[in-house]
Amino acid sequence: MIAPASVSTLWKIDMKFYQWNEKMFKKYNNARLYRHPNPLIRYTENKRISIIAGSVSGLEKIVDVGCGEGYLLNRINAVGVDISDTALKRCPKDKILVRANAENLPFSDGYLMPQYALK
Repeated sequence: MIAPASVSTLWKIDMKFYQWNEKMFKKYNNARLYRHPNPLIRYTENKRISIIAGSVSGLEKIVDVGCGEGYLLNRINAVGVDISDTALKRCPKDKILVRANAENLPFSDGYLMPQYALK
């Protein structure tokens, strides 16, 4: 389910950046790394995701900012945030997804207490 971002969040998305981001996502989609023909690259990316998933397993409120296709979302219970419509459409359908600019997240003050910042 893709939750619409508030109007105040959407107008803060620079359309040139949004269009560039969509183009780059389609061209360099990071999810390809998890299915890469090189086993070392596959191993490294999957290991990285396993470490992140293990690190946040006990937290209640998790937001994956820049979630892409939601590879991490498949392993944890989190809200996925991405500016890319294309990315969000490829995410797991059972997750809460929000289209928003990472610089203007549509969460009320105090909703998120930063514990980890990984990417």
